[in-house]
Amino acid sequence: MKTTEKKSKIWYPLKPWAKKAFFERAARLGGYRSLTDFIILSAQEKAYEIIAKREQVITSDRDKKVFFETLMNPPQPNIELNEAAENYQQAIDELPDWAFKSKS
Repeated sequence: MKTTEKKSKIWYPLKPWAKKAFFERAARLGGYRSLTDFIILSAQEKAYEIIAKREQVITSDRDKKVFFETLMNPPQPNIELNEAAENYQQAIDELPDWAFKSKS
């Protein structure tokens, strides 16, 4: 039985003899120490970019769920929040009437 396996290769639309020269030129122009450094660092940069983008989406989705859940089922205010509300109301009650009039 015959099986065919495709091997993973770096592909770029250049003739095979021109690929290496193309990448060597880019490495040289980019100031890389070697072609290997250029290939590894370029792949590493792309990997970081892909991972960061994916993690941002995951975080964003998680944040959306937490935010929506909190809006739909808000927790009861704790002691500190109740005290802050009371302090705010006292401060508002102590303001003179002219503080609430608009300048129109």
